[in-house]
Amino acid sequence: MMNRRSASKIRAYSAVQIYITEQITLNMNFIKRPFHHTNPTSSTTVPTNIREPVTLSTSSSTTTKPA
Repeated sequence: MMNRRSASKIRAYSAVQIYITEQITLNMNFIKRPFHHTNPTSSTTVPTNIREPVTLSTSSSTTTKPA
């Protein structure tokens, strides 16, 4: 029983490790795109990701204005 449990734990850990490494590589590739490539497509993808925090900050500022 102990061997089976340890094997399942090792499998789950390896799966999580692979998932984390994939996410890190995807993030690194995304970060490298705008700086290395000055394509219009990459420049348009950058503001779309920046819009989310900006809209949140503008919505919070608009909520503070009436108050």
